[in-house]
Amino acid sequence: MKLAVLRSRPIHRFSIAAMALLAISSVVVVSTPSLRSLAQAIFENFSHTSSDQVGTTKTRTGKRPPLTEEQKRTMREVKMVERKMQMEQRTTTTVREMEIERGFDLKEPTFIPTGYVFDKEVASLSPDVVVFSYGNSQKNARIIISEKRLDGEKVIGPILQTSLDKYKSKSGGVSISFFPPQPKTLFGSKDPALQQVDKSPVGASAKIESVQIGNLTGEYVEGGWEPIYHQDSMDGMRWNQNAPLRQIQWKSGNVLFHIATTNQLSRDELLAIARSMK
Repeated sequence: MKLAVLRSRPIHRFSIAAMALLAISSVVVVSTPSLRSLAQAIFENFSHTSSDQVGTTKTRTGKRPPLTEEQKRTMREVKMVERKMQMEQRTTTTVREMEIERGFDLKEPTFIPTGYVFDKEVASLSPDVVVFSYGNSQKNARIIISEKRLDGEKVIGPILQTSLDKYKSKSGGVSISFFPPQPKTLFGSKDPALQQVDKSPVGASAKIESVQIGNLTGEYVEGGWEPIYHQDSMDGMRWNQNAPLRQIQWKSGNVLFHIATTNQLSRDELLAIARSMK
């Protein structure tokens, strides 16, 4: 099944083949399991999958199992959505221009580490998803910022991936994917984490750390997904806890913010970027 990807370097052409509890309340949450679970749900930005691998696996012959009729119907429906999203793609040269184009408020960082420069192209694969990045040519490193409106079309992602495929350019190992709305399941998996549009899926073994971004609670994760291919089709993903990637995500109003980079930037630098978003 194909996916939607926004390339993470200056985009000349991109393809779809493929965002305070009160002190007294805190005490109650600690002592009451049901309220503690509720608080975790409120602040949750990443969602664990049930295992570190999702999607189909190879048979003993190394071939992909034949598609069921239901899977074939699902793929046809997804292709229709992909074509619609292709027609909706936009690029601009500034965040402000994209803000006008898409009609919702976008934020930009007021702090970026030395050596990183704006890639001078802002990409949007749908009216509700915007991505822009900063590159460091000397380090072959990149910072990708995505903003997704949660009250718009139900796009799954952002999903941080580690390896490159034919739809991605060399970008310091950072790739962010967005999947079109799924009629049934993603990769043939019924894992709930792959269907939640207000969160990003991470592997079962991923370590999620709560972080403070102003008066908002976000989450920080290290690691990323490795795509699983059968011929030219991406049919699943495998979580790599040791992948040299870092990501942070949080919600503000009806917008999901996500920042991803390599481990050439520290956790604190990533947090500083998030806290500077205005």
